[in-house]
Amino acid sequence: MNLASLVHFAMELPGVMTCRAPGPTSLPRCNLPAIPLSEAGTTFNVLIPMRVLLVEDQTKIAEFTAKGLEESGFAVEVCGDGTVAFELATTEEFDAIVLDIMLPGRDGLSVLRGLRERHIAVPVILLTARNELNERIEGFQFGADDYITKPFFVEELVARLQALIRRSTGQAGNTLLQLGDLTLDLFK
Repeated sequence: MNLASLVHFAMELPGVMTCRAPGPTSLPRCNLPAIPLSEAGTTFNVLIPMRVLLVEDQTKIAEFTAKGLEESGFAVEVCGDGTVAFELATTEEFDAIVLDIMLPGRDGLSVLRGLRERHIAVPVILLTARNELNERIEGFQFGADDYITKPFFVEELVARLQALIRRSTGQAGNTLLQLGDLTLDLFK
């Protein structure tokens, strides 16, 4: 069995991969780089990386964060305005949102509150320079799933995103896929 067959097979096993089932017009989404899978006359599914909305108005922070997330296999949409972010988050599907609090337009807490009022349960990590205890508590009370203060390490953000997405999709266990001598680590 080749890698294409192995990944296709894994998608059929419940709890083996962090994947979302395809909708009527979409392909399955997994936290892996996009890989077209095909072999002699047989076409397999295309794995689409988990989609993250990064809402950050500081250009340098947005750029290095997006780069780190993309290098880790995420598809990243960057937005620097809270009003635009709210529109994106309510009209498009994301697997997670990384949300700054101090934004032009609508502030991050207002975006978060609006999402939760609309029962949009996408995992949200607040990424902000605001680090006082009462500010962190307020973020959680508005519906944040996690809170990271600046400065931060992109590797930690990646690990937290992976954990949130695993929990939100019901995949809390093993990220290794093995077949014979072949081992595929789904998060490396």
